[in-house]
Amino acid sequence: QSLISWGTKKQITVARSSSEAEYRALAAATCELQWLVYLLQDLHVTCSKLPVIYCDNQSALHIAAN
Repeated sequence: QSLISWGTKKQITVARSSSEAEYRALAAATCELQWLVYLLQDLHVTCSKLPVIYCDNQSALHIAAN
């Protein structure tokens, strides 16, 4: 079974590069994922696997690793 969250929204601030925009999107996705994990815990739904967020932008991944 899979749980997928999808949405679009305009970014509030202007990114100076595509890497920064990807990083901000990754950070927002992480916040939403954490909210979903808490929601599932409140509903007493156990997750058998750790949630995964995929990102194909190497620059954004390097920023996130620091």
